[in-house]
Amino acid sequence: MRALRKLTTQKIVTEDTTLFMGLVGDLFITLDVPRTRELEFENQIRQAMVDLKLQHKNNFILKVLTLEINERIALTQTMRLPFDIPNLRSTTPGSVFQAGVLYLNHTDPYVTSWIGTSDNATEKAALLVLLNKYVPICLEVLKTKFKIVTPISEIMHKQMLCTLLDCLSTPINNCPPETARDVYGTYFVFACLWAFGSAIFPDQLIDWRVEFSKWWLSGFKTITISSSGSVLNYFIDPERKQFIP
Repeated sequence: MRALRKLTTQKIVTEDTTLFMGLVGDLFITLDVPRTRELEFENQIRQAMVDLKLQHKNNFILKVLTLEINERIALTQTMRLPFDIPNLRSTTPGSVFQAGVLYLNHTDPYVTSWIGTSDNATEKAALLVLLNKYVPICLEVLKTKFKIVTPISEIMHKQMLCTLLDCLSTPINNCPPETARDVYGTYFVFACLWAFGSAIFPDQLIDWRVEFSKWWLSGFKTITISSSGSVLNYFIDPERKQFIP
């Protein structure tokens, strides 16, 4: 029972866990075998994640990378073997069999951890509002509306956005507190434009950068950008904190 539970729960999504455990209970009616845990080791992992300002959720801490035949991958301290793929459509059965498959549910730990690195409550609140307003719709339109020069995963767009905001943190923090929200919005839009629009390119028929600019100007009007040119041709005046060509 323990082996069946251990092998299967690592490969299914959280929503299916309850159903699976119900089936296991039907097979082993009189058995209730608790999962073997190393509590001291788990606590060390949690503390390390807290120190690194990462998300210390149980479903991340308790999962392990295990081969299909229940053998664990042995790596030395100098070795790293990550696999980050959006799907298994082009993967052979042999590759799936030889590599452990770890499915991560649709959470956003990277952005949450990045916001957690700030000690400024005003900044956190402003960033949460802006992230919820801009990021989901930008990710969606890149999938359906525009062409980009090379495929970029969602996490890479988010990493670019957060990295750009880190680079812009000095001019933001040098602003007076009473103008913080407006300034956050201006610099966030600038970072967002390049995090999501930088890979868009013109093909032989359509200049997708122009289409992206039109879409942005028609959809987001809180932060003012002139419609006389592409939004990617504007930068922020460090003195006035406004977009200028």
